Amino acid sequence: MEEVQLPTFKEVIGPAYRTVFRRNKIREDIHLEQRFLPLEINLDKLSRFRDFFKYKEEVPMNYLYVFAQRGQVHLMLKKEFKLAIPGMIHIENIIQQFREVNSMNPLTLDVVADVEMREGSLRPQFSVNFYQEGEKVGQCKSTYLVKRKSKGTRTPRKLPTKIKSNQKILWSIHENIGKLYGEIAGDKNPIHTSNLFAKIAGFKRSIVQGWYLVSRATNEIQNQMGKTINSLHVNFIKPVYVNSDIHFKFNESEFRLRDNGTILVAGEFTT
Repeated sequence: MEEVQLPTFKEVIGPAYRTVFRRNKIREDIHLEQRFLPLEINLDKLSRFRDFFKYKEEVPMNYLYVFAQRGQVHLMLKKEFKLAIPGMIHIENIIQQFREVNSMNPLTLDVVADVEMREGSLRPQFSVNFYQEGEKVGQCKSTYLVKRKSKGTRTPRKLPTKIKSNQKILWSIHENIGKLYGEIAGDKNPIHTSNLFAKIAGFKRSIVQGWYLVSRATNEIQNQMGKTINSLHVNFIKPVYVNSDIHFKFNESEFRLRDNGTILVAGEFTT
């Protein structure tokens, strides 16, 4: 397999939107793989990410997703993928860190994409493995939803339940948070900064990046518990809009983001 350079978000955002003309039709399972050339960690960008969320770790586990997302979009852009990127919904993510990541050593990424041919909506799955000096240091698995019409009966998605917690914190999601996080993490998808683009994509107005919410929640939990989270399983249930207030609750192994009783994001974690 030929190794290629991991693209920047700036390089892929335009081509990603041009895939809107794909018809989301596949005749067989899709399987794609890509290994990327060793990537030097930009210490300035890492420092800005850590400072933004007030992380204490040298390389926070959630920072690995910033690289994983770029690798995933690279595979989505291949003609064999056949699915339109606009409209794909990120519904689930599992991330694990097996040992501390050294910011001075390059990262190598292996990315695999699988789409099972089925009736109705599709669920593309991506697996990203991270290596330093030949040792696997982390893994990220992402699941997306591509909505399609179906003649059969839809299988309802199993929704997370409420949790018991004495910790309840009000979060205000400010209007410019999508732009601020985009500058930090590179995710400058216009649905996070433009009400027009968000409405074109089917939302009422701009939505905040899901990984901003996850990273904020993770750091809040770590600060309160005094422990480092090393694995995280997140379900994105509903979008979180800018200019909104939501409630964050957590206990020793789970967290929820809610709006008037409606669960928006649900997570499970281990330390």
